[in-house]
Amino acid sequence: MNTSANSPEEIEVSNGEIVKVFFEQRAKGYRYEVEFENGHRYFYEQSEDAGYGGGTYELTSKEMMLAREAIDKYEEINGDATIPSNNGPKYLLGIILFLSSPERRLPLQAGEGLKPRDKGEMNFGWW
Repeated sequence: MNTSANSPEEIEVSNGEIVKVFFEQRAKGYRYEVEFENGHRYFYEQSEDAGYGGGTYELTSKEMMLAREAIDKYEEINGDATIPSNNGPKYLLGIILFLSSPERRLPLQAGEGLKPRDKGEMNFGWW
């Protein structure tokens, strides 16, 4: 997770209002909560599979847009909140195995991959 600020952080949105942005890192995701001066709250949660947002009953659509703006500004200041991937080592191993396969390697010298073929075989030049 790249976001590093301690929550809450006060952010000024486009209408001049100061809102509080709370950030919580979770085991498989994260949660933002934005609190307005009038007590209305908006939240956005992201997990591995899905993201969703909502808020208090009194929250207006304008406040929802301002809340998303506040989260964007928070991320501009502190970095994007992302879900770490555990697939990096798997992908790296797959790439290494693919590249080390003698059938898949690219020719090192011009013409190395050009081999005479039987009449029935197609020659694309690399394999």
